Amino acid sequence: MKISFGLSTVAIIALAVSAPPARADGPMTGATGAFELDYLQFILDHHYSGLRATELAAGTAVVGPTFSAPYPGNPASFPPTPAKGTNPVVLSVATMANLAQGMEIVEGQTFLQNWYGLTASLDIRPDGQMMINMLEAAAPGDPFNIAFLSNFGDHHVSAIERSLECINRAGHAELRSYCQNIVTAQTRETQEMRAELARTYGIVDNDPPLPAAAVPEPSTWAMLIAGFGLVGGAMRSRRRKPGSSRRLVRAT
Repeated sequence: MKISFGLSTVAIIALAVSAPPARADGPMTGATGAFELDYLQFILDHHYSGLRATELAAGTAVVGPTFSAPYPGNPASFPPTPAKGTNPVVLSVATMANLAQGMEIVEGQTFLQNWYGLTASLDIRPDGQMMINMLEAAAPGDPFNIAFLSNFGDHHVSAIERSLECINRAGHAELRSYCQNIVTAQTRETQEMRAELARTYGIVDNDPPLPAAAVPEPSTWAMLIAGFGLVGGAMRSRRRKPGSSRRLVRAT
């Protein structure tokens, strides 16, 4: 864990504007507190690599330049990227996931700030880098579409597994709700991507399998999808602003 001090003014403003404050009775201690810190660092890194994957799919002209966004720890390491995806499902999932995961990064950082006085610097972990490398190597069009539908769905499964654990182990109710939202959204997206992979490209990919606990009853999907449509409309109006930043960082 790498510690340094402070948040930039731009980052603080972005956190305040982009996410509601987390209200709770202070930090968790012992194994519960250690779990929350470990989970938040994991999911923020996970989302960070997911943002790059969605940039490659939909293009920075659509989703905005992820790596100039006000996320602490951002290395401004990737140039503007044209869209490599052409499949409508790829473009839809990439756009929505970019918006949702960007907001979840800000919300997760807010939890760390309010509960623990920390902020996480963001790194791309080895599994995320492997996914990015595959997507960068894929040719635009259907080769990229197939690579994205397969690899981004697999990437989601690891977040779903850890978020299910969070629902059972996190001490803060706000964090349990955050984790449930990730499970719901990423389960739906994974099922959508795998269905499109089979329907359009004749490829059946259920490895790794979705955890059974993540999959709601079929009758629940209509309400969930309607809710995501409303949220998506609201998120499209948000634009990121440039910022600067700095592994968990102690705030003063």
